This record gives sequence, C-alpha cells and structure tokens, in this order.
Amino acid sequence: MLTNKKLRELSPLDRALAQTKEFDKICADPIYFIENYIWITDINKQGERIPFLLYDYQREAGEQFSRNYLNLTMKTRQTGLTTFSQAFTVWWMITKNKQICKCIANRKEISKKFLKGVREMLDNAREFSGDK
Repeated sequence: MLTNKKLRELSPLDRALAQTKEFDKICADPIYFIENYIWITDINKQGERIPFLLYDYQREAGEQFSRNYLNLTMKTRQTGLTTFSQAFTVWWMITKNKQICKCIANRKEISKKFLKGVREMLDNAREFSGDK
C-alpha cells in the first residue's frame, strides 16, 4: 500500500510514477484495493476500525462480480456479503468512468443503509490513505 510516509521519501517524478503504478494496481484488482484501502468497524474491539481482510467466499464473490456485468445476489444474513458488496461498490465507483451503481432492496430503508455504508467506506478509505 502506498502511504504518505513512502511518498514523502520520493522525488516528485518518482512520487508521480509510484502513484500511477498504485492506481493501476487498484484498478486491476478489487481484492487488493479492498484489503489495503477499505476499513471496517470491529464490534468486538469497541468500534475500532480495522483493515477489511476477506474470507475465501468473499474473494470468490469479487471474482464473480468482476467477471460478470450484471450481478444479483441472494444471501443469508450475517455472512459479510453485504459489507463486501459495499466495498466492491466503492472500488467500482473509484475505478470506472461514467458508471451508475444502483441499490435495489425490498424496503427503501435497506437501500439507504447500504448506501450509507458505501459512503462511510469512501470517507474512511480517503482518510486512511492520507487524502483528507
């Protein structure tokens, strides 16, 4: 992961090259982006923010989401797929031009909650990557 500390040690040209290389890596691999730039709240650690380290089934979901243009998931509760879907949506919004991401649920409140999580991940990713 490219941090401000690493960037400060580089010349302006090397800094620009490192940032371009890092963005290319982020664009190519949603799993890399999620595990290095997305932070989640750990309820077992009194609300502490921790890196989002993915389970195997979440990685598989990411591969499927990347390969298929349209995705529809049916899932059970409390598996972490919603949180992963939010993180993937953040990656999609950051790396794709002129895309529309929609959230459809059986109740408006559920869609709002999903989009609120996306917004929080966007804010936290920006904060922890040093872009304030």
